[in-house]
Amino acid sequence: MRVQPLRLILSMSLIFYLIFLTACSSAIIAVGAGVGVGAVAYSSGESSKIYTADYHSAVDATIATLKHLKIPPSETISDELKTEIQAKRPNGTNITLEVERIDPQQTEVSIRTGTVGIREKHVSQQIHEYIEKRLTSKSENTKKTDSDEKTKTLATKADNTKIENQNTMTEEKAEKDSKKTSISKDKSPLAIHSTDNLEKIEIVILFQQDSNILQQKALEKLDRISTILQENSEATVIITGFPDPDGSLEYKKMLSDSRAKTIKYYLIGKGMDPVKAKTVLSNSIGKIKNQGAEIEIIYSEHENKDS
Repeated sequence: MRVQPLRLILSMSLIFYLIFLTACSSAIIAVGAGVGVGAVAYSSGESSKIYTADYHSAVDATIATLKHLKIPPSETISDELKTEIQAKRPNGTNITLEVERIDPQQTEVSIRTGTVGIREKHVSQQIHEYIEKRLTSKSENTKKTDSDEKTKTLATKADNTKIENQNTMTEEKAEKDSKKTSISKDKSPLAIHSTDNLEKIEIVILFQQDSNILQQKALEKLDRISTILQENSEATVIITGFPDPDGSLEYKKMLSDSRAKTIKYYLIGKGMDPVKAKTVLSNSIGKIKNQGAEIEIIYSEHENKDS
């Protein structure tokens, strides 16, 4: 009679143990059925997941996650293909993480917690969730940075194009304002066919802010003016210097005088008779932006003024 209760207890224990094993196996099979890129595979206490991220980013995200969870790594073994990290939770539970390079854009992270692993499955899942958040955040920040850089580059190009167009329009307006005669369209400005019926023409010279240095386009204009003066011995020039909008009255006078004399000396250097040139100073700015001087070429003798 005493043997039967003992057999009954042993039989019931065996039945419960078999039920437990069956349930655990079913759980493992159910989780493992969805394995793939981005899916979590859990088997024998190890949780694995493949991330769409480069190897070094996955390693950085894994280490940062452990530090965030206050599980500092105790040992790290790493090369360019695989990194193994050993860590321990405050309760003494060991954690092993392996980060392995699959290809340039895919990395597998495996996590094993505890001795058996089944009881610590939720810990592995939480670590994976934190790693995924960090990788996702980094990817979004990278995309935003790339987008901002692209937008900035496009804006810079647009600004440069706008400035170039404005400069071109300024030069074109200067040419139109400076011509009061018939000038050939198919040749460079000041390429005048005949001066028989002309009394005078006006040419605008542009300068940069606070400068009396002649720019390339200004030099080209002055060279053509020099040619006109050589071909027309009766012609004289009046050079009016203009200042910039800012500055004191003394500074404006100095800048106007310097610009006018720079042009005069350049033309003299090209062969112009000094007595045929007169410089005039202006305290007000020119008619257009950056106008630093205006040159009048006078052909009629009765309009010629003493230099």
